[in-house]
Amino acid sequence: MNMNSILNMIMRQIVRKFVSQGVNAGFKQAGKVMDRSRSKGPKPQDHDHA
Repeated sequence: MNMNSILNMIMRQIVRKFVSQGVNAGFKQAGKVMDRSRSKGPKPQDHDHA
């Protein structure tokens, strides 16, 4: 195996790990934001003007 294919393999694994972590963190963050806006009050039209 040459250096390039080894590096490509490592990079692919790292990227895959970061992507799955980032997706999980993104879903958690989105859930937090949804909870926050839901508990804020019964005026969803405020978000359109923000």
